[in-house]
Amino acid sequence: MVLAEIAPRFLRLEALHAALPSMAIIEAIPSAAAFLAGHAHAGYRRAGGTREAILPDFLIGAHAAVTARPFLTRDPRRVATHLPGAALITPEGPS
Repeated sequence: MVLAEIAPRFLRLEALHAALPSMAIIEAIPSAAAFLAGHAHAGYRRAGGTREAILPDFLIGAHAAVTARPFLTRDPRRVATHLPGAALITPEGPS
């Protein structure tokens, strides 16, 4: 999950952190992942994608890819198109 997606529900960062489960792990996105996500989003836009802001799936998927972790998604076609080689876990099972 990207903290930015849930941040608007909280007035203060401390309140957001307090609401997270104790087992939550918060990691900064590596620069290599941000770079990969930016290029994935650019490819999405070139292919006719309409979202101007970078999609959270690209940030999460790129972070997973550069840290060699599987990425849980219900949209494997889009992720595989823009983040080829990423290990995916889908409702159908791991890829």
